[in-house]
Amino acid sequence: MRTEKYDSAIRVLLEAKKLNPHLPGIDLNLGLAHYYKQENSQAIVAFSHVLEAQPDNYQARYLLG
Repeated sequence: MRTEKYDSAIRVLLEAKKLNPHLPGIDLNLGLAHYYKQENSQAIVAFSHVLEAQPDNYQARYLLG
């Protein structure tokens, strides 16, 4: 059941990213959804995008570590 919740969140966030690809909050939430689904490679990509846009984002840096 939880997996379905994160699958839905990922779908919505990917649609939001199409509308505004440079909004770091979308990537942060996308990374969190992948993280909770234990999809670590996708989470790393999303958190890395956040840090490219906001190098001082400590939440993304912590989660990437």
